[in-house]
Amino acid sequence: MIRWFGGLRPFRTAPAGAAGGTDSWVGTPELFARQRRIGFAGLRFVPRLERDYRRRFAGAHATRVTVLHLLGIVSMLLFVWFDQCVAAQALDVLGGSLLLVMGLGLAVPIIIARSRWRVVALQSGLTLGLLVANLALVALIFVLRRDDGLFPQESLLLASLYTYFMSALPLRYAVLCALVPSGVHALLTVQGLNVTPQFLPYELFYLGLANVFGITGRYLTEHQERSLYLLRLEHAHHAAHDPLTGVKNRRAFRAHAEQVWAMAARGGLSMGLAIYDLDDFKQVNDQHGHAAGDAVLVALAQTLADHARRVVDSVGRLGGDEFVGLWCQCTEADFHRMQTQLTQRLSVISWAPPGAPVGIPASIGALWVANARTISLSAALAKADSLLYEAKGAGKGGVAFAAMTRLA
Repeated sequence: MIRWFGGLRPFRTAPAGAAGGTDSWVGTPELFARQRRIGFAGLRFVPRLERDYRRRFAGAHATRVTVLHLLGIVSMLLFVWFDQCVAAQALDVLGGSLLLVMGLGLAVPIIIARSRWRVVALQSGLTLGLLVANLALVALIFVLRRDDGLFPQESLLLASLYTYFMSALPLRYAVLCALVPSGVHALLTVQGLNVTPQFLPYELFYLGLANVFGITGRYLTEHQERSLYLLRLEHAHHAAHDPLTGVKNRRAFRAHAEQVWAMAARGGLSMGLAIYDLDDFKQVNDQHGHAAGDAVLVALAQTLADHARRVVDSVGRLGGDEFVGLWCQCTEADFHRMQTQLTQRLSVISWAPPGAPVGIPASIGALWVANARTISLSAALAKADSLLYEAKGAGKGGVAFAAMTRLA
């Protein structure tokens, strides 16, 4: 049953201020603000964003890598075939072997892109495969020139531009895969291997020019890709989170809860669901102003988020002063104890400057389900809501707790 959540640890009440959890996802307003402030002129985000960017890169570019590298293999074969037709020069065993190495180098990223290891190995596989293919091309150029052949160095220019613009490599890896073969080619050219002297400046100039264009264009392209990625991430975060408190909004909480509840039902796991409503919240706004009311809501949300630190747990704002929390695979005793601790923390938490009132009395309707198959999420929310009204009817700052211990 635990395998549904990738080795989920037994429930423990998280200490206040603990790091991690579902609401400390990679995208936060503070993280976005920091990234915007320092920029990414070096084509690198802050560490948390960079890790997420690379992970998403692998998933988003898998199909693109497959298509473009198949196109690269076909283009390579067509170029060699066309050159052989024009030059009427047959490939020997060494030339055929180098051609095979080029094809294998371009095929390696395709294999990785279609495998389950693409998230961790796609970029390294792309780099290694293209580096091998481009070096093999350099060797093929000089092998075919061995007998005054006409195999042109424009093939390396095309390979460099392909590396920069069609390989899906980040700039720093594309530079490696293009400059190393270009440097080897330039070194061999300067040594005068099968190169007519008057063509030497021509070959070096255009090879250098192709890399200048490639590096500049790839830098601008990747900078734009990263800008769009950051913008999409910010929009996704703002669409899923309450702007005042930072916890999930009603829609995002419901989507997350449905997913977790379904997985818990398949695994027969326990679930805890609680709805929180502030007592006399209107009086806070009337007596201390709406800024104080906002501070109360933020303090409540942070307190709840401190107790929902695992990926499968979540806290959301249903609207106004009403919040909801979801906990997966928790024992009845742990869940009951956590709700009691929450009422105690809310009663003493400071939400205003010194000398102003403290404490956030809240009523709680808490439902613990021994097996998620027992009840649907919608029915569980309705039950927790009815428990909340029981708690409010019994007095301020109380908890109405119910447990479902067997299948209906």
